[in-house]
Amino acid sequence: MPAVSRSDCTQTDVTESYSMLYDGAKFSGSLDSIEVAFNACRGIDNRNNDLYAYVGRLYQEGKISAKEWALLGQTIVENNNCEVAMNFHLATSHNFIVGYNHDKSKWARAVAKGAIQPPDEGQYGKEGFKASWNISGKNIMMRKCQDCALSHQTIFYKRKTPVPVDNPAIVPADLVQYALSDLLKILSNYRDGGNRSLPGHVYGTDFEIYSTLDDALAGTNEWKCTNYKYTSAFPGDCAPNGGTLTGQDAVMEYWWMGKRNAGWYFPSDITQPKLVASSDVGTNKPAGQTLEKSGKYYMTAIGGDIWGAQDNFHFFSSPMSGDVTISVKVTNLEFASSWTKAGLMIRSSLAPNASHFNVVLTGVHDVSQQRRMTDGATSSSNLCTGCSYNSNRKTAFLMITKRMRTFIAYESKDGVNWTQVGSVYNFDNMNQFYVGLVLASNYGDRYSEALFENYVVESYFYPSAAPSKVPAPVSVMPSLDVGLGTCTNCSGSTSVQGSKTTMKSRSGDVWGTSDQFQFYKPSAPFTQGIALTTNFDVTVHLINWNGAQGWSKAGIMVRDSTDAAAAYFFMMVPEAHNPMFQYRLTNGASAMGMNTDEWNTYQNDMWLKISKRGNVYSGFYRRPNFEVWNKMGEMTIAFANASGVGLQVGLAVASSSRGVESVAVFQDYKYTVV
Repeated sequence: MPAVSRSDCTQTDVTESYSMLYDGAKFSGSLDSIEVAFNACRGIDNRNNDLYAYVGRLYQEGKISAKEWALLGQTIVENNNCEVAMNFHLATSHNFIVGYNHDKSKWARAVAKGAIQPPDEGQYGKEGFKASWNISGKNIMMRKCQDCALSHQTIFYKRKTPVPVDNPAIVPADLVQYALSDLLKILSNYRDGGNRSLPGHVYGTDFEIYSTLDDALAGTNEWKCTNYKYTSAFPGDCAPNGGTLTGQDAVMEYWWMGKRNAGWYFPSDITQPKLVASSDVGTNKPAGQTLEKSGKYYMTAIGGDIWGAQDNFHFFSSPMSGDVTISVKVTNLEFASSWTKAGLMIRSSLAPNASHFNVVLTGVHDVSQQRRMTDGATSSSNLCTGCSYNSNRKTAFLMITKRMRTFIAYESKDGVNWTQVGSVYNFDNMNQFYVGLVLASNYGDRYSEALFENYVVESYFYPSAAPSKVPAPVSVMPSLDVGLGTCTNCSGSTSVQGSKTTMKSRSGDVWGTSDQFQFYKPSAPFTQGIALTTNFDVTVHLINWNGAQGWSKAGIMVRDSTDAAAAYFFMMVPEAHNPMFQYRLTNGASAMGMNTDEWNTYQNDMWLKISKRGNVYSGFYRRPNFEVWNKMGEMTIAFANASGVGLQVGLAVASSSRGVESVAVFQDYKYTVV
């Protein structure tokens, strides 16, 4: 495709002189003179000698159509648009997307812009990056720059000294927006008109630059930059030969500053926080993301606000019903706006205009409770009692309780003494809803990050306890005994206290063609199931297990229905052995099992996981001090959905000794749609 930014345009202006004679009988005429002048075309907006502007004038005068003018725009693309036009042509005409497809087994993308940043992938924030970078101890970062000079398209940053801790006292007052520990922000954005370096981030003393990964790892062929310029962002106008090459920086915070297609990457490691399923509500681009490790959630978001009649934010959520209490600690908030918002939400749907109830810590204006009472209505809010605008509060404990129609928000400074935020509100459209963590940047092109800890979702059977300053109440849950028949001493029970679920079973076994066990679904009643087309992961921590005999079983189950003969997939821990999985391929068939990888181990503390992808169900386990999941195996099961309500997913305990009690204590049950 030929493309130019502009084209000259010359018009011809002709002046002619004629003589006309009449002799009484006839006319005669002659061309006495002709003068041709070549002048600049006159276009719209006083833009002369410009073909695109001239054709625009023809359109304004009604001499050509808008489509004809637009066709010219495919060739004459105007200033600074050549690259965009070429990339658009490659994508639409040849299905060729310009960018950098990194090896995710070796590198993780921390931050990027332009063609390097996929619009459906998020970026790291300060805390998520600090928890992820340099786990392997290589001290390496890689910068990719598509539109840089060849020598600068791939370069490597290597730390010589540890990243410093924050110390505002030694940072110049006009540079305090750069925390010394925030390596990602400093690499991505730092420059200073006074050519000052930041303490702990001095070229040659604290870091080096290399052209290849091998050189960076070996410490050979380092760039010998003699005049690193902090007036520019990294790499400070340095060149590999020690000279100067300007215009090779890329400020990530602004798409227009420096090179426009660049990104930073760091070595990946299996122990880093993992990406979990979350979503953007509204039109945020690029996307937000949520990382999780050891109960800490690192969420980033860009774009709009939770306000007005439509919202734009990032949401880590789960579908639920019934009565719930959700609570979390907002440990840190890196905000882009004074009204950046991070906290908890209960929402009727994932539509941008959905009704909702939230409680959030804001950028500088303390804790606020917000709500939209019906779909499409205007939002309203209340500031917490005793709070003030511009308070610059850094952390907050937040909680929402839902009891039937009634919603109440709370905040706390210590997680023990709770204060109600706003009034009590009644919603009529919240029988089915989403609960989760939210982050709204409230800034169109700048990311915010929230670090959440102690996130707990508790399901209650009404009437349930109100928030209290005492430890979380013990609530008896609506669980189900499957297949007990006429046994009068085989009933089990389930209770919840805080994030712990205790299940007791006196049943027979999960085996053969008919099962007996105690069944509990943390997220929804048994009258509701999960669609057979939904892909998901479900995990839980079995923290204590006391079975009646060696083949007592406790774990996670996916089941066609609550019928005793239903098909199922069961990832569990027998009392006496390592984890294993069982399955029944069709309703009424005989059960089968995948043998454990170790016998007679008597495990008492184990993480379990089931992953569903299509009709394939995979079982995993890991010990608490390991990050890597061990895959036991997988099985293809075409569930029949005999009940018509979908799959039943939850926790199951079978005593395998009728009338003798087995007790399992679970924690951190988590169901995630993927």
